[in-house]
Amino acid sequence: MNTNFYLLCFLLEKEGGTNNSPTDRGGLTKFGISSKQYPDVDIANLTERQAAGIYYKDYWNLLSCSEFDRNLAIVLFDSGVNCGQPSAAI
Repeated sequence: MNTNFYLLCFLLEKEGGTNNSPTDRGGLTKFGISSKQYPDVDIANLTERQAAGIYYKDYWNLLSCSEFDRNLAIVLFDSGVNCGQPSAAI
């Protein structure tokens, strides 16, 4: 298995399952994917595979993580997920 797979498993585990707390500004959230950020995604029925696709396309690829050494790529990816892609890219 490659590093990207383990990183994704770690991320999905930490982001957890479904959350619809009234104090969460993201609204309904599953695997860290929020209905506020992804209004066209059926969050309630989101699968891990679909979440992985979103993370890969909108975070890993968008931030060009594959172009960096492993340790920097992990930090960049995690920062993008937690702080937003624009903040991570600075």
